[in-house]
Amino acid sequence: MTRIDEIKEIILKEGLHIPNRQREKVYRRFYIANLLRREGLMLKEIGEILNRHHSSIIHYISSHKYWTKIKDEQYIDYTIDLMEMPPIKNTLKQEILKVKTIKQLNELKNKIDEFVY
Repeated sequence: MTRIDEIKEIILKEGLHIPNRQREKVYRRFYIANLLRREGLMLKEIGEILNRHHSSIIHYISSHKYWTKIKDEQYIDYTIDLMEMPPIKNTLKQEILKVKTIKQLNELKNKIDEFVY
């Protein structure tokens, strides 16, 4: 089972693909959208998994970055179990070799800034 399959299983199990405005589910969607993006999925693919438009995914990712940056306690409480998921790590060299655009280079820089490597 791949990491993305594990994440999809969480989404289905928790009903995160179904419209629901409960804060816990919203925060978990934010975190999972960011997680899927870091796994290399396109916004449209993440949107299909979460049953949302790509523009919502952009909002989710920026919201995740905001809540993480200010270290919101409630956000951390609702997503702590997701944070503890063991990451699938490519080596930095593998990631560098996959970079083909400036955008991908910036994403790699963000991963480095977030201590993924």
